[in-house]
Amino acid sequence: MLRSYHIYISRAVLLFAVLAISFNASSQSKRLKRAIDKYNYQFYTDAISLLKEEVRENQNAYTPLKYLAASFRKVKDYQNAELYYTLVVNSDSAQAEDYLYYGQVLKSNGKLERAKQQFIKFQELEDSSFLSKLMLQSLDQIEKWDRERRVFRSVRMDWMNTKANEYGAILFRDRIYIASDREESLTINEETNYNQQGFLSIYEMDTVKLRKKKNDFQEVYGRLVSSYNDGPITINAQQDRVMLTRVASEDRGKDFINQLKLFEGDYDADKDRWKNFKAFPYNSDEYSVGYAHYADNGNTLYFASDMPGGLGGLDIYVSRIVDGKWSEPENLGPRINTVKNELFPYLRGDEFYFSSNGYPGYGELDIYISNLTDTGWTEPENLKSPINSNRDDFGIYYDSDTSGYYASNREGGKGLDDIYGFIKYNNNIEVKGLVENAGVGVKGTKVLLVNENDSVIGEAYTDDEGKFVFKNLAYQENYMIKIESDEPELVENSRLFITDEEGEKVQSIQKIDAGDFQLTALPTDEIIEIQELKAIDDLELNEMEFSGQVFDKLPGDVKEGVKVYLTDNAGMLIDSTLTDAEGKFEFTRLPPSEDYLIKVKEVDTELNIAFINENERVYNVEKMDKDGMVSIAPTIDASDKIEEAKNKGYTSMIGRLEYKGDPVKNTLVEIYDKNDSLITTVVTNDKGEFQYNLLEYDKHYFLKIPSLDGDMKDDALLYLVREDGSPLYLINMISNGSYDFQSLPYDEYEVEAERRKRLIPREVALEGQLYSVDEKEDMKGVTVFLIGEDGILRDSVKTDERGKFKFEKLNPDEHYSFTLDRKANDYTMVLIDENENIIEKAFLSEEEGFKYEKLTHQVAQFKPLEIEEAKLLEEQFSHEVEGQIFKDLPGDFGKNEKIYIYDEGGTLLESAIIDNEGRFVFKKLDPEQNYIFKLENEEENESYTMVTIDDEKKVTSTKIKKEGKVFVYSPLGFIENKLPEGEEALDKEPVAKSEEELDKMKSSLKNTTTVYKSVEDSEKLVVFFAFDNATINSESESNLKDFIKLFGNDKFKIEISSYTDQRGPESYNELLSKFRTQAVAQYLIANGVSADRIIEKWFGETKPIVDCEKKDCGNSDHRLNRRSEIRIAQSQ
Repeated sequence: MLRSYHIYISRAVLLFAVLAISFNASSQSKRLKRAIDKYNYQFYTDAISLLKEEVRENQNAYTPLKYLAASFRKVKDYQNAELYYTLVVNSDSAQAEDYLYYGQVLKSNGKLERAKQQFIKFQELEDSSFLSKLMLQSLDQIEKWDRERRVFRSVRMDWMNTKANEYGAILFRDRIYIASDREESLTINEETNYNQQGFLSIYEMDTVKLRKKKNDFQEVYGRLVSSYNDGPITINAQQDRVMLTRVASEDRGKDFINQLKLFEGDYDADKDRWKNFKAFPYNSDEYSVGYAHYADNGNTLYFASDMPGGLGGLDIYVSRIVDGKWSEPENLGPRINTVKNELFPYLRGDEFYFSSNGYPGYGELDIYISNLTDTGWTEPENLKSPINSNRDDFGIYYDSDTSGYYASNREGGKGLDDIYGFIKYNNNIEVKGLVENAGVGVKGTKVLLVNENDSVIGEAYTDDEGKFVFKNLAYQENYMIKIESDEPELVENSRLFITDEEGEKVQSIQKIDAGDFQLTALPTDEIIEIQELKAIDDLELNEMEFSGQVFDKLPGDVKEGVKVYLTDNAGMLIDSTLTDAEGKFEFTRLPPSEDYLIKVKEVDTELNIAFINENERVYNVEKMDKDGMVSIAPTIDASDKIEEAKNKGYTSMIGRLEYKGDPVKNTLVEIYDKNDSLITTVVTNDKGEFQYNLLEYDKHYFLKIPSLDGDMKDDALLYLVREDGSPLYLINMISNGSYDFQSLPYDEYEVEAERRKRLIPREVALEGQLYSVDEKEDMKGVTVFLIGEDGILRDSVKTDERGKFKFEKLNPDEHYSFTLDRKANDYTMVLIDENENIIEKAFLSEEEGFKYEKLTHQVAQFKPLEIEEAKLLEEQFSHEVEGQIFKDLPGDFGKNEKIYIYDEGGTLLESAIIDNEGRFVFKKLDPEQNYIFKLENEEENESYTMVTIDDEKKVTSTKIKKEGKVFVYSPLGFIENKLPEGEEALDKEPVAKSEEELDKMKSSLKNTTTVYKSVEDSEKLVVFFAFDNATINSESESNLKDFIKLFGNDKFKIEISSYTDQRGPESYNELLSKFRTQAVAQYLIANGVSADRIIEKWFGETKPIVDCEKKDCGNSDHRLNRRSEIRIAQSQ
């Protein structure tokens, strides 16, 4: 916080700047009186201590709560201030000013919506208040400013700051001056009364150290520093005069307040000292004069004062040297000054900067700019974020035309007031990029730069390495970079990177569509700084640790007790340890470094060291050199730090090696590049898993496992798995013991897994084999039952003489289990592929029978798609959704972020980037499925609307209103008026209905439950099914629950008739319709309907609603035919 401003502002200013706190003096305790006295004389820390005791004894007392909240507000402890103002405004004695202060505190804590509510309450109680209008206007302004393009960049300078106060940076010759209370003063050993910090002094440091980012400030010797609070200072252009703000600490009685005063001195170049300090002629013990700035070669002085005759609070005045003397100060008038406080003036050319809390702003003091013209000062403009924040921002100073310093006590700083750097950008951003395809730079490709108005404003061609440059871009402006080529594959698969001066990748640019990339123009050093700050935030306790295993040929072959040393790069010993029985060791609590070495003592052979991560996976193996040394190569685990690895062009691979469903343990896996050069060797752990973190993505790699032999060489399976070990997909085997792997950015492995799932036919087969514990048992004729995820029997088959069985036409996305017609404990079950290789062992659950862990399509058999089927699949995933998200009006979204799309089961399918207008596109969707959309980052208490848009950019639906965290979307509107939008769409419990509503539904069943009529005239409830599926979805479940509430306890027969569409074999469709009838019947029975009331019928494809043999049917027509009809048949 700005110490001298808050400590030494005069009582008159204090009373003007805040509303008076009223209380009943006669009812005060002695302690409360002392606390209020401390408050009035600005001993806020002492007041807080006394008031806390008072509040503990009387928690509901309004006056001590009010003073305690105000004291915390005065010392800028806004978290505690918010806590106590919450209690104050809930008191029966709450006054109008309490809502104002509470709103200001909430605003300072970034809680703008809640702040707005308090300002409105204050306005209701103080309708004519200027402050209420100002506060409400400031909230509207913040929202507007946040949508505007920024001109400034704020730079953290933690290396310059301490936990104390630093501000007032100014350059002088070969040094930089600052004002700080960072350490005990050389001239006085006391604390201020305000917050018990040390006294302010002027510190200096050589600019050479400044450029090297060294914090080596020393307190200035001489008359520039006194036994009082000194600082900040201003120095004239000739660098021979200084004006210093100083506050004495004189004790002249209870009612005396030390005021800000100015003192002017000269520079003695011979002695390198400031001397001959004289008081500014307009200093006074009755008001403050301070925070001066020289202009006009030192002939003009701007400063802040609360002298009589001002507009209120601290105003900015100007004085000029006339006949060798400073002239009578002139108030800059209402164009600059307000009824609140203006201070820290700074004139640069015609640009006049100052800080104020009297204009609409972000919170406390903000920095404003006004231009000096022939007609006077222009209307002040807020410098906006990131220069201004919801705390105090002040003391701007330029050290060049485009850079300088300012101070702030914003959250996230190192101390109280901190010094920040800034860079001012015009249209001078240079973007260097790299276009790659399959991991290789693309030569001679045309690259277009497009602005937000879709106008092409730049054109470039990539060089031999795929690099290009665009210059003179606007800072933080959003652009689209488009790749143009006659090769569709190049446009579709290219990636774009931002590079540094050396051509190294620093950022991966998100693809919006094929060949289109969204870019925000930032200088390269800012991109790197953002990434470094994110990396620092990711460090846990700022320490590192690593584990390893020493081995010769294979892990576990080195005896216990081998001495392992850890050294730095210079060979200095840091730590040592002994290996355990498996040769493992661990080093912990190490400072972050990239320069560690490991040495094993007295080895007779060159051993290997496997490095192991926290998931017990080996991520690298290094062979020791002749001296027994191994260097520790730094890696980025892309499964943990996706963006950091992606920006540098790297990804991670996590694999699992299996044979007949069992992990292949302690096996060396060699990774080669496309030129067959060995990159690294890793080792599988007890789960058969391994990891490697230094793969470049978009490249082909080959994995070889030399130790595999015999059947294992032919039949071992290698899976790409997630961090938790769950499988993504199989890695392709190209020859015995060798696998071909295409690397991708880590977050794209999920998308690739979904893509592969979509290529799997709708029908798959599961083949297995039973083994009996009695080797002599005849395995032929054992009945195997297939059970769906919902517990419903789907099919049954008998084993052949070898115990083999096979189920066909299954859903690849559904998990099945198996039961037997005899005691299952006497058998072992495995799943096999078409070549009778064991894919996975099934495990036995007493309640659910035999189960398998992998996804069904990963253990299933299926034939390649025929041309007709492939075309059907292509049609099925041909739907495209273009949408737009906004808050109040289309176009006000104002930020680039991801939107995720999920299926009804909550499985992530894909992500897209929303542009500044809120638009996004998803392609290749199933038009018969419902989808859920979720934003990556959502603002607190914000509501959004999503609309869908057709090819002509016309809105096709405006009914999808966000009422939680998700949007629900149905391409054909099947969920309209049935499935609630928002998070409620995922809730499978029906809304409770009153008895009156149930009676009404009974009497009007034909209106509320009927969807279509069949050839009969009677009315019925219709349940629809997905293609080749007998699973009851959430929409149908909701309708069935309502049906059960209406008729579950009646005595009528319930007839269920099921049908399929006209695609597929007739015999299979008849069986499928039977499964659908059984699924509905089992659901009714499970929910209390008597089984003897149910009549089951199925008709296959014989009774279509839409006859697709007589017309060309679309997906919506086929859907109408895939149904079960439930009707009340007759009375018992």
